[in-house]
Amino acid sequence: MRYESRESLPEGWEEGVLRYCEIFGIHFDGRGPEGAVLDSTFEACSWYWSLFNTANFVGVNFRRCEFSGVSFAGCRFVECTFEDCQFTEDSFGKPCRFKENRWYRCQFVRTDKPVALIAEITSLEP
Repeated sequence: MRYESRESLPEGWEEGVLRYCEIFGIHFDGRGPEGAVLDSTFEACSWYWSLFNTANFVGVNFRRCEFSGVSFAGCRFVECTFEDCQFTEDSFGKPCRFKENRWYRCQFVRTDKPVALIAEITSLEP
């Protein structure tokens, strides 16, 4: 299923399950995913001040996405790819935040990892 506007997404998608979806060109302001996203693609999407809290991402491709001042807390990222993505500061100069996430076999292609993300990934290494 392909979604190209927030209105076209299923009601309650933030807490539910998105499976085998293509989400294209949507700007998200505020609330972010808190459920599960499986084998899906976000392309040319942007998030501003969104909260990615305890969400599970499995086999998700993020292409040309921008995360501005987003908070990632307690999420699981399994075999995800971040390609040509940006993690930027919000309009108040606050960077994206990362706390107690799990990262397994994720790839960052032409995507600069912010210092906070590098520190989190490094702290999880054996």
